[in-house]
Amino acid sequence: MPPFVSGPGQRRLPKASGNAVGIPVHPRIKEIGLRMATMEISGSNARAIAVLQAFGDVIADYITPPNTTLGKHLSIYLSPQINFLVYQRPMCISMANAIRWLKGEIVQTSHDLKDDEAKSQLFSKIDGYIKERITAASDIIAESGAQKIQDDDVILTYGASSVVQKLLLIARSKGRRFRVIVVDSRLENEGQRLVRKLVDAGFSDSEVVYAPVTALSFLMRDASKVFLGAEAFFANGNMLSRAGTAMVAMAAHSYHVPVIVTCETYKFNERIQMDAVVSNELGVPDRLMYKTNAAGAEPVGPQSDNNSRLRLLNLMQDITPPEFVSVIITEVGLIPTTSIPVVLREYKNQI
Repeated sequence: MPPFVSGPGQRRLPKASGNAVGIPVHPRIKEIGLRMATMEISGSNARAIAVLQAFGDVIADYITPPNTTLGKHLSIYLSPQINFLVYQRPMCISMANAIRWLKGEIVQTSHDLKDDEAKSQLFSKIDGYIKERITAASDIIAESGAQKIQDDDVILTYGASSVVQKLLLIARSKGRRFRVIVVDSRLENEGQRLVRKLVDAGFSDSEVVYAPVTALSFLMRDASKVFLGAEAFFANGNMLSRAGTAMVAMAAHSYHVPVIVTCETYKFNERIQMDAVVSNELGVPDRLMYKTNAAGAEPVGPQSDNNSRLRLLNLMQDITPPEFVSVIITEVGLIPTTSIPVVLREYKNQI
């Protein structure tokens, strides 16, 4: 198997060690972990917000043991909670960055503060992070992206991005008339959710086109702009997103259609990743063979029971090279992929 094995049936719950032995998993963490495992909570923004809010509940119920301080022990207490979340579904970049930030804030908590005061301070910081780095950032990006849509544009998007959905609705609320092409793929078929939102918002049947990714090259001829969501950007400019995004960006590049990516800066990562083989998330393998959404699902491919040499590989993400991205819309403005290290350095200097 490839080095990134982390799918269902392949993960192992890490054993607690050291001071973390005997620490129970909080019920709120169990709830969020199971909802993420069943894809009820999906999308990097939704997962990051859910985890931060869950950790807020954990901190509220936390009691500092004697002969230690909240700043020293709380990080240890959170370790089994994080392990449980990773066991349910591999951690995305946005979650990892948010948890790393929270641990840093916990360590910096003054030892002179009483527990109630320290908790109140952490609650305020968690709320501030969600509002400033996620919620407000996505609103700013959506407003900025909506300005790029003009009358008679044909916007092509892939899957369902919450920020892309928001900017499309804002552009329509400002009276702009344009068409939207939603390209989708198995297994999640996220684009169906976006189509429903657009139709409910007043888009007519002639203004919304839904098509499988196999029709991409045909539909790209009509597109004037491509809007994509991103799960993360790495320091070398590579973009991590749902599987199939790289193919859409490459097709747009070959047809000379600008690719506009929406991404909050908290999703930027100092790591460098060259391809989707080094690290990836594995989906449920059997979903490649079975129509799981249909009653009495029937296999649509060879069954592994009949062929012991068959190994299924359901990759959830892919890497888009920076040359396929025209511009990134962030809360700090429109930037090229080459400016990602600069943004990372500036935020690091502010800490």
